[in-house]
Amino acid sequence: SEYPSIRRCGVSVAILGPENELAYGLHTPLPGTAQTVPRAETYALLALVDHAVPNSTLLYVTDHNNLKINFDKGQHHGLKCINVDLYKLIFHKITEKKLTVTIKWVPGHLDDPRKAAGMQVPSDVTQAEKDGNKHADTLARESAEANQIPIERSQSVVYYTHLTGRIQRRLAAI
Repeated sequence: SEYPSIRRCGVSVAILGPENELAYGLHTPLPGTAQTVPRAETYALLALVDHAVPNSTLLYVTDHNNLKINFDKGQHHGLKCINVDLYKLIFHKITEKKLTVTIKWVPGHLDDPRKAAGMQVPSDVTQAEKDGNKHADTLARESAEANQIPIERSQSVVYYTHLTGRIQRRLAAI
């Protein structure tokens, strides 16, 4: 949504079966007032480590490269990130449960020709990883759509956002 104050994001984790079909999907609306895609991607990692069995080895595949970069830089770097509250919980759960977590980036939205144009898919990305990311994106989108703010509650935000823009453009012209 172009109106961040009324945008709602979904969170999901997908686990695939032997034929790359969705075997298990965890999805939920992103809790809280901060509703951004990077926060939703980070919260999905938190959901994964929270539900993981102690001493597990996890491969988390994401289309959000900044999450991989930030995570790979370690706990101290995570404490400097905008979603520090989530990174604290993630690293705490990893330590507490003695988890081994690897994050792998895959390009997302490869089925959208506009977004996929010119995108290079790394040679080590498997079809299962692409399929898993697609399943997770679908679940997250469904969760977000199911939790959008009703139009009767959001109309005033949209109206006053447009009005403020018109006033600002008018003042800039004066």
